[in-house]
Amino acid sequence: MKQTELIEVIFLLKVAYPYYFKNMSKVDLTALQKIYYQFFNKYHIVVFKNAIADVIKHEKFMPSIAEIYEKCRKKESEFFKKILLYSKEDIPNKKYLDDMIDWYGWQENGLSDELKTEIMSYYPKLISRNVLLLDMGGENDSN
Repeated sequence: MKQTELIEVIFLLKVAYPYYFKNMSKVDLTALQKIYYQFFNKYHIVVFKNAIADVIKHEKFMPSIAEIYEKCRKKESEFFKKILLYSKEDIPNKKYLDDMIDWYGWQENGLSDELKTEIMSYYPKLISRNVLLLDMGGENDSN
């Protein structure tokens, strides 16, 4: 995730939870940005945006980093499962990859980098077909 993408998401939180940000100084906002980047930069921007959209949709108050982290873990597994689901090409070990997403999803460290890399190799083809995996809080995941 790029810093500019993170800033866009923090802006969404600022709009959704104006009271939380009401008296926040620029120094505080910069510190928030740094700590969010430290905790969430490992997630693909689509995963992070989907987690934040889910937070905004369901939480009345600004969530803690731990709460957002849990949403990201859940949305990450969903993201990779959707890549497999929407891929039209024949993926020889699709069932195995799907099972590994389930298994790693329960692990404290989440999905392994090797698994992410393998599944992400199919993602550019989805983008070229205009399959969007960004749900921004809605029920429909593709256009």
